[in-house]
Amino acid sequence: MNVVDATTKLLVGKIMTDGVAYGAGYKVCKKSGMSEATSHKCGAAAVIVTEIANNMYSVDDKVIGGVKKGTNAVIQYVKNEIQRISEAGKKATSMMNSQRR
Repeated sequence: MNVVDATTKLLVGKIMTDGVAYGAGYKVCKKSGMSEATSHKCGAAAVIVTEIANNMYSVDDKVIGGVKKGTNAVIQYVKNEIQRISEAGKKATSMMNSQRR
């Protein structure tokens, strides 16, 4: 497993434990009138920010999956992570909603 996969697995796993961060990001965006998809991206971004704040991984090329150092590479990586985590978040949310019914 490469670092990106490992990090993604960690973060996707963290949605369940960091559901508070995800939910908070999601709710803030949803309340401000953003779309469902965008709100999920806000939730994903909140998870990433929380992870970075908790020093789960550093923004550095060794941990960011071997991308070249540089702001653009890091931004692209984070965009990809947000996309992946928000997809997982949508699935998790729909699974939880279907269990409530």
